[in-house]
Amino acid sequence: MKILITGKPGIGKTTFIREIISATQVEWSGFYTRHILENNKRIGFRIITMEGKTGILAHVKYPGKNKVGKYKVNINDLESVAVRSVENAIMEKKPLVIDEIGKMEIVSDKFRRIVQIALNSNLSLIGSIAMAKEAYFNNIRKRGDVMVVELTDDNRRILRTMILDLMKKDGILLV
Repeated sequence: MKILITGKPGIGKTTFIREIISATQVEWSGFYTRHILENNKRIGFRIITMEGKTGILAHVKYPGKNKVGKYKVNINDLESVAVRSVENAIMEKKPLVIDEIGKMEIVSDKFRRIVQIALNSNLSLIGSIAMAKEAYFNNIRKRGDVMVVELTDDNRRILRTMILDLMKKDGILLV
């Protein structure tokens, strides 16, 4: 079972995914992202693994050259924290969280490759994917073995129930 959540920025994809995985009794691996705020303004994004390791995904003041919007992507932390967490999940055969497959993350070739390896594996996976119409995202959305669902304010409750039912059928224990 591989489920990717898409939706407009700020709809709560990360929160939704965290609610889903907290309703299970399994040990997840992988990562999620969080906003970095300063004076109530978003200035960057943090990577947090399910094991608690952190790094900076992107920041307005980062000195790197890979720019997405106003943010510069920290390839080093992306690969040493996020990519490594996905690699470890694959080696340990743990259910996997990839939040998110987005424009900043796909700047890294290593990230692109590990996502493909994860999608080709037999691991359960829940994550999020950008709504962007770029070829990389479109190719993932076209896969027959990946369910992509759009999260909205109106479908949040029913989508949660549907995903948890699918997980239960897939053998993932629920709380």
